[in-house]
Amino acid sequence: MKFVSAICATALALAGTAAPASAATYSPTSGTFVFSGSVVVKKGLTLNCTLKLTVNVTSATTATVTPALAAPSNILCPTVTFSGTPYTVTSDGTTVTISGVVVNTITPGGCSGTISGTWGGNSASPRFISVNASLPGGGTSDPCTIVGTLNQTSGSALSIFP
Repeated sequence: MKFVSAICATALALAGTAAPASAATYSPTSGTFVFSGSVVVKKGLTLNCTLKLTVNVTSATTATVTPALAAPSNILCPTVTFSGTPYTVTSDGTTVTISGVVVNTITPGGCSGTISGTWGGNSASPRFISVNASLPGGGTSDPCTIVGTLNQTSGSALSIFP
């Protein structure tokens, strides 16, 4: 039984193919911001989960993210975990990129790589990240995919400027 996730996000995180993003300016310049939403994660099995991205901004140009999956309708979601957190977050003001993601699954292979998502913009209320990402599977295993939208659920409104 294979399954998965790729994230996450956002955390923000994620959409489309992974490409390095340039340095961004975050406002506020410090604080913790949480993005959460329903996502479909897949690696063999398809799971409907809640992805929570805890973003920690430590300066105007530095942010990290810690992803976690929960189970709204599938008790297997929390068995998908992430190693080596927190991950570095970069952005160009349009795309948010999370680097060094390592996803542990209950089947051999796992997934690792970079995830990107589309930033909903600095005027969106709530702020959000649209995710449609894929991480390569280990060895010859299937990739991990994640699709969904994460809304900012705590912290003051986060803004990202190119």
